[in-house]
Amino acid sequence: MRDEHVELSDTTLSRRPDAPVRDDTRRRGENWQPGAPLAEAGEPVTPAVVSVALSGEVPELLVRGPVTAHIVVTGDEIRRDGPLRTGQTRDSLGPVMPHFLSWCGIRTAAESHLRDTIGGFDELLAQPVSEAESRPDLIVIVGATGGGAADHLRMALTRCGARLVVGRVRCRPGGSQVVAVLPDGRIVLGLPGNPFAAVGTLLMTAPAVVAALTGAPAPIPPRAPIENAAELASDAPRVVTATRRPDGRWYAAAPVGTAHLAALIGADALAIIEPATPDGGSAELLPLPR
Repeated sequence: MRDEHVELSDTTLSRRPDAPVRDDTRRRGENWQPGAPLAEAGEPVTPAVVSVALSGEVPELLVRGPVTAHIVVTGDEIRRDGPLRTGQTRDSLGPVMPHFLSWCGIRTAAESHLRDTIGGFDELLAQPVSEAESRPDLIVIVGATGGGAADHLRMALTRCGARLVVGRVRCRPGGSQVVAVLPDGRIVLGLPGNPFAAVGTLLMTAPAVVAALTGAPAPIPPRAPIENAAELASDAPRVVTATRRPDGRWYAAAPVGTAHLAALIGADALAIIEPATPDGGSAELLPLPR
């Protein structure tokens, strides 16, 4: 019996008259027997999983991850610190990339800037054997994915023998994204240099990469009807911002300029509007970190 259900008088212990009549004994193993599964393989290690493991006297878990990444911002014109010079632009994406990666379940292990040189990309993709144990699982490269004179990533991947998984994606913006597997097993995720396109590409592709590396089920993005989808539909899937109004309805808006992330302020998600989607038609949503 629980102590609040009994009275002690000298050496006599008796049940209170209003106490329920029941057995409150908590027996060892009453919830799970040895060998009972507590979580399915591939389940993310959440606080609930850790707590249940402790309840079941499971001191160790065999896990995959966390997925780690090396963020590489490319471009001779990009400057993170100090005053801008003629022809330069501020790195407004690199400093916030760890936040977006964390939202996708990726831990940032390193950050660097790479100039637009052929040798720089070859050196980046080559990894000395002595550093194999500390190397990240993923190289996230911002920029150099297009077909311009300074876009060296694709040729560098070919030279190092990488296996191309995603060459391009039929969407706008973000169609120039690249996913490749290096000979040593590392994954390269190439994002467009345009900040809005880079974030859209990351939220679109990175969760699938994380699932593949950790053995988790393939992610299924949520969907919702977009009230004004018809005015944003184009001849290719279009990535736009979406906001959920107080009445629960979703409305989308095309970004005004994609060289910055101003369109994300106040937005709840990105929406992928398929061609010919009517008003009220369903669209895939990519929730934004808050």
